[in-house]
Amino acid sequence: MWHPNALYPHLISILQQPNAWDTLLILIFALLLIWGTVALIISFLLPKRYRLYRRQIFIFMTVMSFGLLFLGLLFALPMLIFGIGWATYRQSRPDYGVMDFEGYYAQLPLIDSRFHEGIIDISTHGHWKEVSTDEKIKSLKILYESKDRHNIGRIKKFLSDSSEETRLYAFSLISSYEEKLNSDLKKLTKHLYEAKDETEKDHYAYLVAETYWQFIFHGIADSQLATFYTQKAEKKLQMSRPNSKVSMLLGKIYIYNREFATAKNHFEKAIEQGMPRQAVNPFLAEIAYEMRAFNRIPDYMHRDEHGVNLKMKSICQMWSR
Repeated sequence: MWHPNALYPHLISILQQPNAWDTLLILIFALLLIWGTVALIISFLLPKRYRLYRRQIFIFMTVMSFGLLFLGLLFALPMLIFGIGWATYRQSRPDYGVMDFEGYYAQLPLIDSRFHEGIIDISTHGHWKEVSTDEKIKSLKILYESKDRHNIGRIKKFLSDSSEETRLYAFSLISSYEEKLNSDLKKLTKHLYEAKDETEKDHYAYLVAETYWQFIFHGIADSQLATFYTQKAEKKLQMSRPNSKVSMLLGKIYIYNREFATAKNHFEKAIEQGMPRQAVNPFLAEIAYEMRAFNRIPDYMHRDEHGVNLKMKSICQMWSR
């Protein structure tokens, strides 16, 4: 019967045999090649956030795997500490300098910010005619994408520009926006008449009225068409049951028609129906201004309400107590 003790003399004789240096070098090279290949594969499978340090991690894993085989656990801990420190160490040598702030600010142009100033000054002054066509087109693009009040109306001023390229670009922006609103109006009107219940009817009636209002808000409609669009919007809002959004839109329409007392009633009704006072106060302040009730404006301009709103901040600073 075979016994494990019979294997010991054979193993001892193998271990006691002298090994040639070339055999040891081949063994070391083979192990280095194996562990290097394994480390290379692992470094390519690292998550994305560690790929920046792929080279350092590859060297660290190769040295650790190869070193553990020959140096044993005694030197494994110092190697581990050294390897982690080397792989994560980044030498930072910031270059500090002294900056002359007074001289730096002296080089900047002095800009005087005016009240109600916008990002683009579109006027009939002579300096606007000196602006290049490229800059005009860039300005038109910014103005079109701003979706701000009367932005299309301002673009209309470029239809009489001296540059043909500017005129064509302005016309394309106006026509594309008007075509979009007409397309939306057609789809929403179809949904309105196909509404199955009162809730859906209220929803689409408000959206149709709001789309009519967009023709006025963006300055697409002239003074004659504006009356037509306001009448259309009012009729659609009458199809919807009263709510805060309907009252807000009616208030905006009556402000445009300069019926300020009626507009104020609708805004106050919107507050009663649940609209936040913070959203209504700017319109009430506008009504007070138009009615020359200047002493009432500070009642609607509270700094804690409009401190973050950059559009309202300068107005609030001027009129708040």
